Amino acid sequence: MLDKLHPEAVRHAQELFTVVLPTDPEVKNWRENAEYLLVRGSYITADDVKAACKLRAMGKQGVGIDKIDGAACEKAGIKIFKYVLSSYDTILTTRLLPPTQR
Repeated sequence: MLDKLHPEAVRHAQELFTVVLPTDPEVKNWRENAEYLLVRGSYITADDVKAACKLRAMGKQGVGIDKIDGAACEKAGIKIFKYVLSSYDTILTTRLLPPTQR
């Protein structure tokens, strides 16, 4: 989780995943360690995508994905999901978890 999100969204994500918060020093290692990423305002560049060898999908809170290099993600097979606060439960459980874990 690169950006500060609504506390309920954070709590829900923590129930489903091992979450590294933006305040945790470990967040600087997201490119090497993250399988899933939640962002709000951070830019995700082609270099970030190339370095994120484990990344499978990312959720983008808010309108638009213009801060994410979509072409680089598509080339790397990384799915991008936009979500608004009211649907964070759906994005986390339906789209990011494999069918066997829903």
